[in-house]
Amino acid sequence: AWGGSDSGEDTRTTVMIKGLTASDTVQTLAEMLVIGGFGGHFDYAFVPLDRTEHPGVYRCFGNAFVNFSSHEWASAAVRMNVT
Repeated sequence: AWGGSDSGEDTRTTVMIKGLTASDTVQTLAEMLVIGGFGGHFDYAFVPLDRTEHPGVYRCFGNAFVNFSSHEWASAAVRMNVT
């Protein structure tokens, strides 16, 4: 979640991931995170989708939000340029 502790320490666990392709979904994002070594260390992933002119067909906006189990895992994702 956003925010910090009373000591001023950074405790954020949610990161925004950019650079997804139009065909990416929550499923493909989760697969990428698992392959990248983050399996079991995130509890929420959201990939905003846009409707296309074809019924039932959606397109990724190119970004996503992932909540990791700890600030350390979120920081590791940032350091690995997952974001």
